[in-house]
Amino acid sequence: MAASQLATEIWSLEELLNAVGDSVLSEALQCFACDRDDDVTEFLQQHALEYERDGLCRTYLALDSDALFGGDVVIVAFFALAMSSTCIEDSEDGRRDGEETPAFLIAHLARCDRFSHQEYDGATLLREAEELVFKASDIVGGQLIYLDCKVDVTTGQSKLLDYYEDHGYKELSRSSGSVKLAKRIAR
Repeated sequence: MAASQLATEIWSLEELLNAVGDSVLSEALQCFACDRDDDVTEFLQQHALEYERDGLCRTYLALDSDALFGGDVVIVAFFALAMSSTCIEDSEDGRRDGEETPAFLIAHLARCDRFSHQEYDGATLLREAEELVFKASDIVGGQLIYLDCKVDVTTGQSKLLDYYEDHGYKELSRSSGSVKLAKRIAR
């Protein structure tokens, strides 16, 4: 029998910090691990609180609802959003040489190794991140969401690259080991 989708609640890091305090939050952050990408684990455990306090990005946590109801904080997945800018290629104008376009950055997006794709899938997490970006865009404007996808340095490919393209993201640029992908915010 396949595992069912886990019930989760999205909390901002700041909300959770205010609700449970530093020690409980720090313990929950230390329990998060994503062996597929050590950078995301390091970010959440070592930098997320600092970046939150400095206003560099906002981190959102998908928490296990049942554990939360029982008084435990279990991070299923997380994403971090920031304001940034990027050069875009417009099919009508061609490349805007050196002109930066304001954009929302999905800086990190990851599921904890303790949970399977069947329990909490990436599409759900990506949708949660995009919904918050859409809300922000309604308030302040903005036309673009982008992210960087790690790829194999030799082949330039990754499963995640195909995954993001299947979810409407288009390639903007490539560098060694990374592809910048973007999606226009529909109006």
